[in-house]
Amino acid sequence: MRLGVFDLVRAAVRSFYIQAVWSYERMLSLGFCFALIPFARKMLKSAKERRLFLKRNLTFFNTNPYMAGWLIGAVMRLEEEALTAEKPAFRQHERFKSRMSQSLAAIGDQLFWERLRPLTALLGWMVAMYWGVAGAVVFLVTYNIPHLFMRFKGVVTGYRLGFDITKEISLKKLHKRSHDLLRVGALATGLAFVVAARSAIVDDPIQIAGFVGGIVGMFILLKIKIPVPVALTVLLIACAVFGGLLGHAEM
Repeated sequence: MRLGVFDLVRAAVRSFYIQAVWSYERMLSLGFCFALIPFARKMLKSAKERRLFLKRNLTFFNTNPYMAGWLIGAVMRLEEEALTAEKPAFRQHERFKSRMSQSLAAIGDQLFWERLRPLTALLGWMVAMYWGVAGAVVFLVTYNIPHLFMRFKGVVTGYRLGFDITKEISLKKLHKRSHDLLRVGALATGLAFVVAARSAIVDDPIQIAGFVGGIVGMFILLKIKIPVPVALTVLLIACAVFGGLLGHAEM
């Protein structure tokens, strides 16, 4: 007996809840096991087998939630093979899961949170400058299409390859994707300057000076390694104070 497409889809959908319960001791292990329940229900007949299966997979697990599907699929494949093996190598499975979870965490954090999220947020902002709320729609769509693709592809490919997912997820491919996103991000940044310069926000010299000052200020804050959320907060406060002073002076 093997898992079908519907079983893999159910596991992928359950992966959306992988962060629903956090544990300081085992991090995402409860959510990971929740995604594996379709496998346990279909492939394991006795309550004892299911308890042992869940206990094996309740060990420490932490990775990028978008990339967890690769290990969900791979673990189901390895557990399926263990059902017919004379001496299942569960310790080897655990080492594999531990090492791959670290690699997938680094890949997912870089691709999605360091590259894709700022890029799609910038695209959404440019659209919002002209069409308002449509910018939010553009951001959500352009960000979530790759995100959803990776979740479902991970489960399906992980189940198909098992241990061999290490060949599918290579550092060479990671660097290529990262460089591609950096190039697109550079292009989007240039377009953002054009959009901002042509908008009504910078129609007079004072506003142009404020716009340029904001860019320089952000560059300096990032150069001294201030976190992006803190830098944005500082600039927003500075803009509010500067705008209030100008308004008071005009009165």
